[in-house]
Amino acid sequence: MDGRHSLAANAAAAKMMPPVTEMKMPLSSREAEAIALRPMRSCRAMISRQAGRIAVALSENITNGEMPRP
Repeated sequence: MDGRHSLAANAAAAKMMPPVTEMKMPLSSREAEAIALRPMRSCRAMISRQAGRIAVALSENITNGEMPRP
């Protein structure tokens, strides 16, 4: 993953977070947890997409005979 992807993910996560002045206080524990997990969900989705691409590339390489079967 190059720097552009991580910068884009950080910017997207920052946009999802409301500024502190807009946040109502006090937050319920469920609301606080949801806000805390937003960037993690974004990263998890990005990682799973990347893992999918790697799996497809590996299976294509094995099918094409470019790599020995495990």
